[in-house]
Amino acid sequence: MASTSTEHVETDERDVLGAIRAFIRTFESFDVDAMVAAWDDKAEQIVYQPEERAVPMFSIAEVREYASTLPTFFVKATDVSMIDKKVLVVGGATAHVYLRLSCDIELTSGRHINGQLRQSFMLTKRDGAWRLVHYHESRQSDFDLPAD
Repeated sequence: MASTSTEHVETDERDVLGAIRAFIRTFESFDVDAMVAAWDDKAEQIVYQPEERAVPMFSIAEVREYASTLPTFFVKATDVSMIDKKVLVVGGATAHVYLRLSCDIELTSGRHINGQLRQSFMLTKRDGAWRLVHYHESRQSDFDLPAD
């Protein structure tokens, strides 16, 4: 039986989310090499903006340096639950993913950050594997909007 376009989309979505899960697991294991391997090292440019950094990283070398510092400030994320998920795979070679999670992040200082985490990812498929080229995370900020 020939596969349908819907089956390809579902397979691509599953594989893309699998690549993201593998990347997120590197935070739990503090596996620097695996975190770096999640990125497309042949991409013309990457963008990685974690919420705790004022400026993004634009190179694999910066990702490696950042990953090696994780144990100095990050302990673990717990009580993680998915709120929202949007996955768009374009042409079987590019994917854009938006995730909104609820979680508790524990820092080495003992501080806990509870709440929603918003993540956007862009991945490319190279040599049969999905690799990150863009990752941005943020939290909802409290600020007053003017009344209409």
